[in-house]
Amino acid sequence: LLAESVLLAGAGGVGGLLIGWWGSRLAPALLPDLDFALAVDPHLDGRVVAFTFAASLLAVVVFGLLPARRAAAADPAGELKAGAGAGVGGRGGLRQALVAAQVALSVVVLVAAGLFLRSLAQAQQLDLGFRADEALVFAIDPGLQGYSEEAAAALQERLARRIRELPTVAGVTWADDLPLDGNSSSTPVAPAGSAAAPEEQVTAYYQRVEEGYFAQMEVPLLAGRGLATADLERETEAAVISASLAAALWPGEEAVGRRIGLAGGRGEVVEVVGVAADVKLSWLGEASSPALYFDLRRNPRSKVYFVVRHQGAAAAVAPALRQAVRELDPRLPVLGLGTLRAHLAPAFTPAENGAWLSGAFALLALLLSLSGIYGVIAYGVAQRLREMAVRLAVGASPRRLQWQVLGRALRPLGYGLVAGLVAAVAVSRLLRGLLYGVSPADPLTYTLAASVLVAAGAVAGWLPARRAARVDPAAILRSEA
Repeated sequence: LLAESVLLAGAGGVGGLLIGWWGSRLAPALLPDLDFALAVDPHLDGRVVAFTFAASLLAVVVFGLLPARRAAAADPAGELKAGAGAGVGGRGGLRQALVAAQVALSVVVLVAAGLFLRSLAQAQQLDLGFRADEALVFAIDPGLQGYSEEAAAALQERLARRIRELPTVAGVTWADDLPLDGNSSSTPVAPAGSAAAPEEQVTAYYQRVEEGYFAQMEVPLLAGRGLATADLERETEAAVISASLAAALWPGEEAVGRRIGLAGGRGEVVEVVGVAADVKLSWLGEASSPALYFDLRRNPRSKVYFVVRHQGAAAAVAPALRQAVRELDPRLPVLGLGTLRAHLAPAFTPAENGAWLSGAFALLALLLSLSGIYGVIAYGVAQRLREMAVRLAVGASPRRLQWQVLGRALRPLGYGLVAGLVAAVAVSRLLRGLLYGVSPADPLTYTLAASVLVAAGAVAGWLPARRAARVDPAAILRSEA
């Protein structure tokens, strides 16, 4: 028995290593498309092999050695007197408890997978606060060719005019940063002149944008106005702030005309000229986005991102954009030209990876649970064939016998389901920060996870139950004679 357990555990360990090796080759595909490379070594190392060996050895000790010792300690005379199939009901409690534990763990993983899948669906429908459709985005950095920031700003203006002349272009804007691109900058702010303690300060993201940014990105202005050329002549820099920043600094009060001190209220002072709707700037799950928008012309940057609203297919507009840059400076590279949706893809990577990985583990857990249910019930049927043959011979209904066997299958399934749902409620709270638009206690997810497990478990138990109902009493009793 121990040798058999060693062979089974060894085969499982080798199979696990093969699956791990195959899965590791998929790791690079899960990485987001960023402007810089992420070094990932997908090769298995000695520690992984050692862990697999140790896990296989533990499986042998726990699930092979203990049953083998128990079998060796059995009373041969008593077992022979009892006959085939005796004592099965008394020794089935541990097997059913293990199946229930498998089911409980499967429920937890299925619920997690369901939450991630629902979260991914919700993330695709989230209101980002700006329009991401029918837009191309690319970056240029004239500083790479020796331009000063002032010369780069002049080039950016000329390029924008050239792009607006293209027949398929509906609008263009540019900024030193874009929402959800992973490059957000932030600073503590407070009302100008206040002696706000660190815990009273608000951390706000900031961007430098051109004056048409809000119109082209379709970010509504809720109060005041946007940035204007006349603001460049002001001594105090003008800024547009987000609604959540206005609410944090002056709850229930008018924000336009107020002044904000950067670096916690003690640094540079800016004056609020407008309040814009909140935009998701850093990550999809943020509830609010305190933000400051400054005029890019007042403090130009060499590297900027252009957002081009277009009509027609993006593939037809892209070559014209490259040509527009080439006409101004053939040496200037066009960086990351693609749709705005593709540019935002890294923001959705955590949700997508969570859905794929949890889904794969959920499928594995479900298969393990079903194999456990099938194995226990099939073993019980094999041990009780003589009893079932006798019951059928004296007139028992095959259908009733089938339902009784199926009931044995559903009993550990029910226990595991209840325990798993309780555990899933506790574990899913840990996923709150990784979910978008879905509650960790989402009733639809729990209902679907339980339904899938019950349906699959019923099928796994029905197969050996069907076999029990089709037993040939005469053949079984002759073999037992």
